[in-house]
Amino acid sequence: MKIKFWQIVAVLMVAAMILAACGPKATPTVAPTEAKEPVETVAEGTFLERAFAGEFKGTVVTMAGPFTDNDAVKFDASIKEFEDKTGIDIQYTGSKEFEAS
Repeated sequence: MKIKFWQIVAVLMVAAMILAACGPKATPTVAPTEAKEPVETVAEGTFLERAFAGEFKGTVVTMAGPFTDNDAVKFDASIKEFEDKTGIDIQYTGSKEFEAS
């Protein structure tokens, strides 16, 4: 008797999932908002141009990648000039398992 009960429950659950998958998509509703004046003006130029202009000076960027040991030292040296010119601090962490995840 217990097995028959669980079989019926399983069939009902499968039927409910199939019906839910075949139903119409939910459309999100967005409440109307009042038009407001922008707080900041949009900066001109690409992000790289803005970075070299010093707009992001003092920003800290954390980065992970596959470079370890001597390769990590070479990578840090390769981004040094960028850090000096932009004022952006790139903190790199290398892992031999980076590409495995």
